[in-house]
Amino acid sequence: MRSHNVQYSRACTVKRGTQFRHHRLETTLSRRWPWRHRSFLDRVAFFSWIHFTMVLSLSLVTSPEILYGEWMKGWKDGRTVTLFARGTSMPTRLTRSSRISLYYFLFYSTIAVWAPYFALYLHFRGLQSSSIGWILAIYPAVGLLIQPLWGIFNDHFHREWWTVVSAIILAPMAAWLFTQVSLAWYPLVAIAMATFQTAIMPVADSMTVGWLGPERYGESRLFGSLGYALIVAVAGLLYHTYGIGHFVDFYLLASILAVIGGLQYPRPQSGPVKPKQTRPPWYAGLGALLSQPRFRVILFFSLFVTVSQSINASYFSLYYRATDHPLSWLGIILGIGAVSEIPVFYLSGRWIRRYGPARMLCLSGSIFAFRWLVVAFNPPTWGLVLLQCLHGPSFGLGLASGINLAAEVSHSGNRVSAQSLYSATSTGMAPLLGSIAGGYVLGWVGPTNFYWVDLAISLIGVAGIAHWVITREQSQTDGAPERQTDYHER
Repeated sequence: MRSHNVQYSRACTVKRGTQFRHHRLETTLSRRWPWRHRSFLDRVAFFSWIHFTMVLSLSLVTSPEILYGEWMKGWKDGRTVTLFARGTSMPTRLTRSSRISLYYFLFYSTIAVWAPYFALYLHFRGLQSSSIGWILAIYPAVGLLIQPLWGIFNDHFHREWWTVVSAIILAPMAAWLFTQVSLAWYPLVAIAMATFQTAIMPVADSMTVGWLGPERYGESRLFGSLGYALIVAVAGLLYHTYGIGHFVDFYLLASILAVIGGLQYPRPQSGPVKPKQTRPPWYAGLGALLSQPRFRVILFFSLFVTVSQSINASYFSLYYRATDHPLSWLGIILGIGAVSEIPVFYLSGRWIRRYGPARMLCLSGSIFAFRWLVVAFNPPTWGLVLLQCLHGPSFGLGLASGINLAAEVSHSGNRVSAQSLYSATSTGMAPLLGSIAGGYVLGWVGPTNFYWVDLAISLIGVAGIAHWVITREQSQTDGAPERQTDYHER
């Protein structure tokens, strides 16, 4: 009896000691990470504060005289300064380029919150790996089919600004359905979301090209890379702290800020209404584009380069793991790639004006091929870190050059169709083919020889573009329709 009481007393002591240690651990965690045990509204407020701080920093960088110069000038003159004009919600000194840059920063912040973590959320909801792969394949497949239709619609009705703002609002509303329906409905929800999400980038890029010209496109687009690089790290910290279950909540919050950025995007000025009988058929703009051999060559050979890029984006992590590189460096390598885009987008306009978009596209493909060649030799981790610095000169320069080429072969009647068709090829067909072909190639040759095949695919595109540049592009504008430089001048 006594031994039984002693054992019971020891068990109670161990239990109380365990509870005491757990209580001390919770107290320590709450002191070191005070946001860990807060309510969801506190988390939303914390995320909003971070986002607002970044937006304010962006405003100071792009137009510091808004917050300092005008106020000091008014204070010295003894008068009140009105920073907001009547009927507008933005400061009057905020330039058109700054408003476009603000839009790119906020919109690509939503991409940073969504894209890198969507597969983790689907796994959290209970989907198997094969089902996750099919749902991820829905987005490029829908983009391949829907983006040309968005281009035709906007070239015919000229509702680009309304299309972008409406899509930014409707895409998160569709994403909210992921939390309300069963897993069987997820493919339909993904189709609905992709229908609106794939319309935003090509239509907004066509408006940016119309407002600023293709040469200055990269100067505003770099803020998209900046927003992505900053927010992707913050989003990872939030998901790690509060759980991936709040994935849709944080995406909705980021989308609200993106709507604000979309509302500040410059609207086209209304001009004289053309009679209905002067409107060309809805398919005329797309047919004029596809009838140009120059545009067909751009789409065909750039497809090989973007497929090689999509293969790398889909399977680099598997190659990295199979070749025994430390996983702690994987996030750093991917972050370096996003940061390397910023200076390239800023300088891309000058390089394209000097050397031409076709030659810059060829240079971009050559850098891609060089990257795959180095990776094929299985370099050490520090070599992969240095090699990732070339992500900006390859991806960023290729994107800016492709948009410039699509703008050169188009005019005001099919400008959106040109950008949408190029985007459908590079962000729709290329990821779809890259995901399917990359899986077969990886299983066929293994991870060590994987990038030799990727190198061969990119070299086909580079050789085709180089042959086209040498033989058919003696002048940048030979045979290209006259392009208007201002979007609102229709």
